[in-house]
Amino acid sequence: MDIWFTLFVMLAALLVAVGGALLLVSYLQLLPASFEHGWRSFALALVLPVLGPWLFARSQKPKYSRVEIQLIAGFVMVLVVVVMLLLFGPYFVERLIATIKISA
Repeated sequence: MDIWFTLFVMLAALLVAVGGALLLVSYLQLLPASFEHGWRSFALALVLPVLGPWLFARSQKPKYSRVEIQLIAGFVMVLVVVVMLLLFGPYFVERLIATIKISA
């Protein structure tokens, strides 16, 4: 293994961990709040896991603006990891397979 693969995996793991934690925390903050504002807001937040809480936080702008930022930042971090895996994943897999064939 080379250093670039190790850095790639470490960056992907850190982004998924931090982004997932931000998504989870913001979701857990907005779900009870949406329940307090009626069943329509709660159903939307329950059925659409990222979009529903974001729409609720956007409608309650001054009160939940920080949670909205957390939700967006977490989603962007997870999206960056998906794009990284789709773009650079095949490159690293080909390099790893080539080193396995040489050593075998």
